[in-house]
Amino acid sequence: MSKILDLIEVGHFSKAIGVKGQVKCKVEESYLSAFEKATVVFARIGGQPVPFFVESIDLKADPVLKVEDLNSKEEAQLITGKALWMKKEDLPAVENIEEVTSQFQRFIGYTVKDHSTSIELIIEDFEELPQQILVISNYKEQTVFIPFAPQLIIDIDEGQKTIIMDLPEGLLDLN
Repeated sequence: MSKILDLIEVGHFSKAIGVKGQVKCKVEESYLSAFEKATVVFARIGGQPVPFFVESIDLKADPVLKVEDLNSKEEAQLITGKALWMKKEDLPAVENIEEVTSQFQRFIGYTVKDHSTSIELIIEDFEELPQQILVISNYKEQTVFIPFAPQLIIDIDEGQKTIIMDLPEGLLDLN
């Protein structure tokens, strides 16, 4: 699978509100200032990152976002519950490694499901390497390490606590 964009998950679209297509968002605190200036955000729809161009952002306790082409509550529900992504280049470099690690800790206990097989794994922890984040799980009574990379993540369902991934064939046999 080729890498189309270098995206970073910064939060999620939590709830459609109003009648003009606004969406309440939850955004990681370390990304709020970049989110406030965003001109484009992304949601994965059908496994692909889809850009949504920002019309306005109202920073309240939970920011309210209005994007182009979503003009009703029903249309805004297209992205409700989905992870909110931004381009890496639009985000500040995170110098505090604890901030990076803590953003992944919320996924401990989530189920990783491979979209093309029946494999399901529970996230037990994360390992921070210089070039990537790894999910630590158990598979066939062995500890396995899975790259937690945007290009492998198809969808994150916060409500069901599941992450649908496109795991490379044979990855779990290598561990």
